[in-house]
Amino acid sequence: MLVPGQTVPALVLPRVGGGILDLHKDLASRGALLIVYRGLFCPICVKQLAAVAAQTGTFDALNVRPMAVSADGAEAAAEFVARAGCGGVPVGHSLSARAAHDDWGLWISPARAGTAEPALFAEPGLFYINGDGTLQTAWVQSAPFARPALDDVLGAIRFQQEKQYAPRGTFAGSLPG
Repeated sequence: MLVPGQTVPALVLPRVGGGILDLHKDLASRGALLIVYRGLFCPICVKQLAAVAAQTGTFDALNVRPMAVSADGAEAAAEFVARAGCGGVPVGHSLSARAAHDDWGLWISPARAGTAEPALFAEPGLFYINGDGTLQTAWVQSAPFARPALDDVLGAIRFQQEKQYAPRGTFAGSLPG
């Protein structure tokens, strides 16, 4: 289980355009916003990553690197980047359903009949990871709808940085009753 305040798992995937997306090596000084998107088939994901790409200056000012990953293969991920216009955002591909679920705590959905969905894919998640590789905040969903507004996420990151806000949701012991 991912616990805020603890080091996030390693995430090393092939990157659209070549090379490797290595989460821990690619963190900016104040961290990263890791965006797990459903895939090329998801128009909400395209819109979300287009919005992220439009805010690169804000991310730079916060010293936070946006990164995105999905279960899409190389070709679908490259097409996604072109559709979203997010070529300045590092995008990794071929995230396994097992890693998405077991390492990142994401919900997994099977393809609906008659759709372009992959056999299995992760539902969306956002993870603000501090520069030291620890999880600060996570937003995970079981469906593609009603995602947190990017301005709200950026506001949360700004607040957490300015106030040195401690991660919340850190209890990992046994619960009573």
